[in-house]
Amino acid sequence: KGDFSVIIKGGDTKDYLFNNINDTPKYGRFYNEYEYETGQMVCYIKDTDAIKLFGNTDVVGMTIETTKSNAILEYTIVGVVEEGKSSSLLSFDMPDSVIIYVPATSMEQYLPAPLYPTQFLYLLAAPEADSTVLSNDLLNDICERHNCKVEDAVYMVSSFDAEMDMINGIINGLTVFIALIASISLIVGGVGVMNIM
Repeated sequence: KGDFSVIIKGGDTKDYLFNNINDTPKYGRFYNEYEYETGQMVCYIKDTDAIKLFGNTDVVGMTIETTKSNAILEYTIVGVVEEGKSSSLLSFDMPDSVIIYVPATSMEQYLPAPLYPTQFLYLLAAPEADSTVLSNDLLNDICERHNCKVEDAVYMVSSFDAEMDMINGIINGLTVFIALIASISLIVGGVGVMNIM
């Protein structure tokens, strides 16, 4: 239906867990392990983006052609998904763009590295894992691979637990502040009643 600004999100077969997407597609399926391992040119998209692109949601089998720096990539749609009902801290959309979710390996095969810079890397830890230790190990590993010192690293690693601790700290601070205001209000009200009596 025209030209759109396209955001390509590369991931593995579990990337929908990070993208505020229901785990059962509306049409078709997610890309599978074979397609990920072999870098197949397949994708899935949201139903709202399918309407933007094609005017309807049942678009499995249709193709999306993307162009970046004269490199043309054509992805075949294997699934259409609905956005999850709950908001995600890890998901962000741009209203004037469409998003296609592809195997990260497909970009690696057909685009030189400068054209697909990795800006974010999301990892899902096992339930019993210590996310703080895992985050530190990840940063050490990245710095070792790129010959840099951890203290001089240009990478930022954060864990969901750390972010939740920060949010809880803010909430606790607000709770104390509100309680303080309520206490002052009670004292002022009590003094007013005493004066009246």
